[in-house]
Parts: sequence; C-alpha cells; structure tokens
Amino acid sequence: MFQLWKARRGRRIALAILRPLVEGTEARLGRIPSAAWHDAYIVGFLSMLASLEARAALGGSIGSLALGLIQCETIADLSGEAPGIHGEEIMNLSTEGDRRFLEGCSQAAIFHVARQRSRLGSTAVPGDTWESCGCHLQDDLLQLWRDVFEERVAALL
Repeated sequence: MFQLWKARRGRRIALAILRPLVEGTEARLGRIPSAAWHDAYIVGFLSMLASLEARAALGGSIGSLALGLIQCETIADLSGEAPGIHGEEIMNLSTEGDRRFLEGCSQAAIFHVARQRSRLGSTAVPGDTWESCGCHLQDDLLQLWRDVFEERVAALL
C-alpha cells in the first residue's frame, strides 16, 4: 500500500515539473500529436525524467511497481491517453533495448542533472561554464528542454 502512495505522490511531483514544460512546447509548436507520445525517444525521455524527478523528491527506495506507475501514469496524464498503453510501450522498448528509447533515457538524465543544478541556483561543479545567476540557469534549462524534447517533437509534426 505504501508503494501505491509513493507512486501517486511521485506522479504528482513529476507532473508538476513536466506539465509546464510540455504546455510551453505546445504553446510554441501547437498540440503534440498522438503519434509523438508513442515515439520511442519521447517515451524514453518522459518516462526516465518522471522517474528521476520522483526519486529525487521522494528520497529512499521506490519499488519497481511504483516507478512503473509513475512512468506510465505521468505520460498518460500529459497525453490524455490510457496509462496501460504507455506502460506496455515502456516495458517493451526497455526489454528490447530500443536504441532511440535508450537515447531518450540518457537525455532525460542530462536534463535532470541540469534541472537539479538550476534549482540549487549554482553550478556545483568547479570549472562549469554555466553562470551562477539563477536567471541564466533558467534560460539554459529552457534551451536544453528545447534541444532534447521540443526539437524531437517538432521533427514528428
């Protein structure tokens, strides 16, 4: 029961982070088409980012069932589609080791680290080229979102 509570809380956290970004993308590009929500890269990116953000916020261990629910329910909520479809896609793409899915997961990890740095308001890494001003970090983060998510969606329009 505790894992289901974590899944629900984790999904809310992931949506609080992802929804404004996705809505910004839709404001710039128009509605994201249904096919894009099933693209292997997009599925990998969103599912991994949802997991990473939930883990960072909840701390401790999150079971695989809870992580699976966070992933598929987050994408379902963003897309307006049924979570079961996305859950099956995530499982199949992961099991198959789909190259584009794994690339999306990798890019999500990069975005997550950048977001954590931005949230802290400092680079936290000596010699990093990011400015220490939070406004620059936010600009960089938005540009990174455009590079790793929005450009992929635009290519599918």
